[in-house]
Amino acid sequence: MSLFSLWLIPEEKWEKRLTSLIVKLARDYQRLPFTPHATVVTGITGSEEAVVAATAVLAESTAPPVATVEKLAAENSYYRFLYCALTKSPAMACLNERACNVFNLASLEYHPHVSLVYADPAALDASVVVSALAESSAPPVRGDVLRFDRLVLMETSGGEREWEKAAEYPLR
Repeated sequence: MSLFSLWLIPEEKWEKRLTSLIVKLARDYQRLPFTPHATVVTGITGSEEAVVAATAVLAESTAPPVATVEKLAAENSYYRFLYCALTKSPAMACLNERACNVFNLASLEYHPHVSLVYADPAALDASVVVSALAESSAPPVRGDVLRFDRLVLMETSGGEREWEKAAEYPLR
């Protein structure tokens, strides 16, 4: 059985800007680059066919949500090593809740964010990266508004090198 995650992808102007920043940080700190996204839910299990079909139905009934950047943040966590914290807009919270229901997942506290670097906190000092980032190619700042226009289902059973896009749908 496969494991999936559901991602929101920002509209093109933000996708390009964030991709450029993520690639630069990955190169500078010997990390893997990844697609800029806000995770809706993780831990989806089931057959790919059923999960893709459910994602299509969810996308069809979802308007493109927006969220405002609250701050640049870092945590002692691999997937939240360095990220842009986003407001939990009603649309983002609603999509998270609907996805939990559709995929039969327990509803957990939802903290929308866009990761910039995945890293082991024991191997890399977040304060060094944050300082370098402040001097670099204009990261998103407090008050920037991101609009998400696509829902992507990622097969995430292995490590990041093995992740694959299972489906992508525009939001209506």
